[in-house]
Amino acid sequence: MTARRAAWLAVALCACQGATGTIDIDLVAAPGVDPLAGVDRVRLTLTDPVTVVESARGPDGGFALSLEVDARGQAARVAFEGLDAAGDVVVWGQTPVLPMSAIDARVTVYVAPPHGWSEAPVALAPARTDIGAAALPFGALWAGGRDADGAPVDSLAIYNAYFHDLQVGDPLPEPRAAIAAAAGLRQFVYLFGGEGPDGEPTATFWRFATDVPPAGRYVELDSDPALARTGDRIALAGSETFLVAGVPPVLLDGGRGRATAVDGAPPLDGVPALLAVSDAGDAEVLVVGAGVGTAGAAVLSGGAFRDLPDAPEGLRRTGHAVVALPNGDALVVGGRGPDGAPVAALARYRRGDRAFDAVAGALATPRADAAVARAGGLVVVAGGTDGAGGVLGDAEVVDADTLEPLASVPLVVPRTGATAVALGNDQVVVAGGVGADGRPVEVVELYTPPVP
Repeated sequence: MTARRAAWLAVALCACQGATGTIDIDLVAAPGVDPLAGVDRVRLTLTDPVTVVESARGPDGGFALSLEVDARGQAARVAFEGLDAAGDVVVWGQTPVLPMSAIDARVTVYVAPPHGWSEAPVALAPARTDIGAAALPFGALWAGGRDADGAPVDSLAIYNAYFHDLQVGDPLPEPRAAIAAAAGLRQFVYLFGGEGPDGEPTATFWRFATDVPPAGRYVELDSDPALARTGDRIALAGSETFLVAGVPPVLLDGGRGRATAVDGAPPLDGVPALLAVSDAGDAEVLVVGAGVGTAGAAVLSGGAFRDLPDAPEGLRRTGHAVVALPNGDALVVGGRGPDGAPVAALARYRRGDRAFDAVAGALATPRADAAVARAGGLVVVAGGTDGAGGVLGDAEVVDADTLEPLASVPLVVPRTGATAVALGNDQVVVAGGVGADGRPVEVVELYTPPVP
């Protein structure tokens, strides 16, 4: 059971011409955990304008906090901190960005100890792996997957970071495992390929509208059976345009509603990551992997693909991740080398020079098939498989600016092949994957970063 504790928390919004509004804030924690256990004092912080209020526990054992804000239509976050008798923060959490205008609304903040993993207030049912995951402005979407019997499923659900609940969407038009999923710049999520119920790769191209009540709507777009694939990665490559890696690489054009093979590109059987989008809408996408180019890396820039023949040999990996860094560079994380063994090495791609640097720091444990995401100033590398084939039960955290290793933090459940999505409140949600028993994992968990 998930505990929701009603400390009275509210942001009072006062706009010009006398209009007012209130944002009520609920607290939620891991199942069976009291969000305010061990808390003697609470603090509420608004980021714009910076406003801080505190309250001690009242005679009735509860807390009451209210912020009054000049609502100018600005966007801001609200952070909650629970402090113990010594003044140390024992739990905290924050909202994603909220509009500060004269509206009435209610949101939920998930609170947990800083710099650690806790079970989310929802679970995946049925438990599944090989999930297609997409980051949304308001949370994470999970599409399809493979159940405990190995069969593709048709489930689609959204983890909403404003309410920390699971919103169940209409089932996929057909079961899929290892489907490629990515969100556009609007309300659409694009779903391509994946393994069908007959065990064969598919080339179906679906657009899912997240804003159509009551549970979304699918539209099938044009594709070619020759583009069938499963398990290939996807990245945004412009306004409603996406690159799906693999053989051959595929360009998904959401605006025109069609999927086409990419002609004239170097081999792109690897992992793509969007690094930047120009004011004109041109994207820069880095692709890294054993089947990419002549040396393991290529880039899409200015509408053209370019091989990077001088890339270091260590980029020929599988089971790795590529994440964009805050300055527009990229970090290549983990995976398996040419000999099939997991690697610990990290590599930084310098976008301005189109060159790679080895990173002095490395993962403490070589790992492949980890769930990797960058949230704010941290890169989180969760679980994976080690050199002995064991399923790892920790997550390594790396500073996204200096690339220095910061800590290794235990997961709630060991897992490999999971998905990680950075949420708008700087938490990371991890779902799916296979546990140490070889079965799909039902538990969803959240990484809560240190207090800024």
